[in-house]
Amino acid sequence: MCAARTRRVNLGDAELPGADRMARDRRILYVVNAASRVTVLELSKSWVRAWPRRQVTSSRLRFPTTVAIAEKRLLVVNSQSTRVAPRPELPFTVAALRRP
Repeated sequence: MCAARTRRVNLGDAELPGADRMARDRRILYVVNAASRVTVLELSKSWVRAWPRRQVTSSRLRFPTTVAIAEKRLLVVNSQSTRVAPRPELPFTVAALRRP
């Protein structure tokens, strides 16, 4: 088993409220957060700093929980954790957004 180290990444003044899942392509990091948006960050070559490049919003995002890169799109899974019913409303939804 290999031990891993973690380091805090300096985001400057960028805020990621309730950041959940991330997807990375080279030095671009896509972060899904509770504000129903995807924050696009550019990572430094050393990966210890990041600069916000864009906020992706859409009416199709409803408490997104994870993101995946699919060629020219971001696939974002919407949660139903805000529903109070004992059963989820099916089907769960995935929003396909144009990748910035």
